[in-house]
Amino acid sequence: MVTTAPDASELVTNYFNLARKIAGRWASRYPHLAADFESAAVYDLWRTATAFDPDRGTKFATVFHARCHFAMLKVVKKEYAKSPPSFGAQFVPSTEQDTHPLDRAPAHTRGPAELAELDDDVTNLPALLAVLPEGRRALVVRHIAHGETYTDLAADYGTTRSDIRGMVGKALKKLRGNRSHLR
Repeated sequence: MVTTAPDASELVTNYFNLARKIAGRWASRYPHLAADFESAAVYDLWRTATAFDPDRGTKFATVFHARCHFAMLKVVKKEYAKSPPSFGAQFVPSTEQDTHPLDRAPAHTRGPAELAELDDDVTNLPALLAVLPEGRRALVVRHIAHGETYTDLAADYGTTRSDIRGMVGKALKKLRGNRSHLR
């Protein structure tokens, strides 16, 4: 059963902000296409709402998000076909050097100053970790030092993987911010 017009307009009303959010995310990367992204997202929202079949067992947001993603890609491909230079310099191999500039870049090796800085960080590790509350400190140590996955930690703590990922991320951000104060 396909969605009726009143149901479709309700879906459009409910998911309009999601369409704008997706368009905004793409516009942050390609600002010159912001209006095209928003137009394509809203148009695709209506198309998806009118063709949506709730009896198939999928959520509307899931279906719309996937279709909107492809609509955004279509906008980018269309613009690229019209104006490739608007997407930055393209790599064109010359007859002299048929490799990409990144392929010719030397491999990164740490110099003496970087190695000394790393050594200082390891020496100050107990003081650095003392900044964190006990629970976060244990999470960071178990994840970084012992290599436990977010899923394993989530099972132990009785929470979700994304919660653990967020806690570890915030703790690492706090550690990075406090590194300069220890010197």
